Amino acid sequence: MNREPNEAPDSESEPLLAPQHHNIHEEATDSPSSETSEPLGEFFRQRLRKIYKAFRKEINTFVQLFKHSRNVSLCLTVFLVTTLARTVTVIMVQYISNRYHWTIAQVS
Repeated sequence: MNREPNEAPDSESEPLLAPQHHNIHEEATDSPSSETSEPLGEFFRQRLRKIYKAFRKEINTFVQLFKHSRNVSLCLTVFLVTTLARTVTVIMVQYISNRYHWTIAQVS
């Protein structure tokens, strides 16, 4: 069969792509051995330390902004209080409905 590489096959019996077979033993030998690289646990510990340090740096930046800017502090405080109030209101409606055996419409 002589055809271009991008041409469709002539019949349904010929697949477009050949199936790929994986050998489990080959995959195991592809990973680095503990003799040639540092242990995996140490790699993760170092990675977590880097992430933790970056997280602390971001939190410290946020805290400094919050301390030194009164406008940002007020806006964030108002946002958090209103969000909390909305959540509490929904929970209180459900609680009162169950406690006094009222419908949600009666509570509202």
